Amino acid sequence: MGEDWEVNHVGMTVSNRNAVLRHYQALGVGVSVGPQPLLPYEAGEGSLMFYRTLEGDPVTNTYTTGGAHTFNDGESQIGDCQLECYPMKPGPGMFLSEYLQKKGPGINHICFNSSSVEQDTERFLSQGCSLMFNALVNNKTVENYLDTRAFGDVMISLRPPPTEWERTWKANNLAHPLVNDWVFKGVGIAVADLQGALGYYESLGFKQFGEIAHDREIASESAAVSVGPLSFEFFTA
Repeated sequence: MGEDWEVNHVGMTVSNRNAVLRHYQALGVGVSVGPQPLLPYEAGEGSLMFYRTLEGDPVTNTYTTGGAHTFNDGESQIGDCQLECYPMKPGPGMFLSEYLQKKGPGINHICFNSSSVEQDTERFLSQGCSLMFNALVNNKTVENYLDTRAFGDVMISLRPPPTEWERTWKANNLAHPLVNDWVFKGVGIAVADLQGALGYYESLGFKQFGEIAHDREIASESAAVSVGPLSFEFFTA
C-alpha cells in the first residue's frame, strides 16, 4: 500500500497560528503562503464526521454544498513540504482540541494523496484503525484521519489526488524566491517498543527497509519503514 501516494501536507495543531507562521518565516525556514485554496464547487450533499474526544464519541453533521467556505489553517512552505498550521482552542469539543490541551502544539498527522483513497481507507479499517475524522462530498472522500497512533502517536490522513486547481496553487508556492530547495524525505518518531512499531506498520502494509541500527554510545536502536514516498524512522533509547 502507498506505492502511488503523494505527500499532501504535514499537519500541526497550534493555539496561535500566526505566531507559528511568523516563527518559521523569521528563521528563514518556511514562507507563509496563506490558507489552502477553496475546493471547486460541487453541487450535492456534504458530511463531516469527527471524534469529540481522543478516544471516540463521534458526531456527524450534514450540509448542502455551496455558500461560504473558508479554511482557518495557515500554510508554511518549507522546501517542498507544506506545513499545515491549524489553530484550535485547547479543551473539549473536538479531538484536536483535546490533543492540544493534553499534549501541546505539534505535529499530529501526515496527509497523503491516494488514487485509491476509498480502498486504502478500507484496508486501514480492516486492520482495526478507526476513522477519527471523515469529510465527504457526495459520499466521496475529501479528507480523513485514520487512527494509527498505536506507535508514535501520529495519524495518517488520506485525500484523493489533487485537482489541477490545487497543483497550480502548490506550484506557485514553490516558485516563491524565498522558498528553499529542500526535499522532504521523512520523519523521525520516538517509540518505546521498536519491534512493536515495525510489526504494527508491517500489518498495515508498510515494509521495513534496511537493518536495525544500533548506537551503543547513547544505547539506542532505530529502523525505518516506507510510508508512501516518505521514510518513517522509529527510534528507541
